Amino acid sequence: MFWIKIAMMIIVLSLLGVLILSCFSPFWHFNYQMNPSYWATLIGSAVAIANAILLYSTLNSQKEGLENEKKIHKQERFETTFFNLLQIQRKLTDELSIKSDYIDFNGKPTSHEVIGRQFFAFIINEMQLISNSLESNVIIKYDWEKIEQTISAFEATWEHDDPTHVLDEKRQQKWEELTGSIQIQYTNFVYDITTKDKDDFTADSNLPYKIFIRKWYPTFDHYIRNLYYILQYVYEENYSNKNSLLKYVNFIQSQMSRNELYVIVIHGKTFHRFQELLTKTHLTDIITCKEL
Repeated sequence: MFWIKIAMMIIVLSLLGVLILSCFSPFWHFNYQMNPSYWATLIGSAVAIANAILLYSTLNSQKEGLENEKKIHKQERFETTFFNLLQIQRKLTDELSIKSDYIDFNGKPTSHEVIGRQFFAFIINEMQLISNSLESNVIIKYDWEKIEQTISAFEATWEHDDPTHVLDEKRQQKWEELTGSIQIQYTNFVYDITTKDKDDFTADSNLPYKIFIRKWYPTFDHYIRNLYYILQYVYEENYSNKNSLLKYVNFIQSQMSRNELYVIVIHGKTFHRFQELLTKTHLTDIITCKEL
């Protein structure tokens, strides 16, 4: 500050004056001790130094007070923005909503609605279905007319071969195999899984998620963007203070379900920039430190 610099100059000049006075008019010399002007000059210099020191101390204290006040205001602005962003994130999570179909016991698609945090369990379940499809040798895609014919033929065969239902256990096993094949055909259809996808799966363990987002990413990209922005904001404001950084990251983590964190881990493995931010903020350490 300008006035602190002035106070420092006064102190330096006053000390310099006392030094010069001492050199040319040593206080131990009797003649100078008896000279009133000598004492006036010496006392005046001492008073000037004392006033300058007092001024410096006051201004420096004011400077520290202003800096502390700025820090407090900055922290208040940060926390206001942070908790507003966190509130928006919760709202975006609660508003996630899709209508999807699943294969019922009879091999026919049935609609159901997925809302809010259920969406992350849906992602995990769909990734498992996609993985099953990629691992299988089933190439064909779902066609209800053909499926209906296949089911009718299955029932007719078993009614003919086992009319008294003696082999119900074996029949149930064969039915589960058939519905499993139907599920894979349906997954192939819904996610347009190709032979190339099946070939690429051995070299890319993240392929199930990549296939999932080909269809569903527009549904939750706003959620991902806002989360990325929150993490980036927290890191940029607190990167020099690890304890403070972890404090606010823990706030974020506490608002997320385990399925949610699991999906974020998978998303990070798929998108490099997102993974860099997860590494810096340690958001998903609670998941990655254990077996997935």
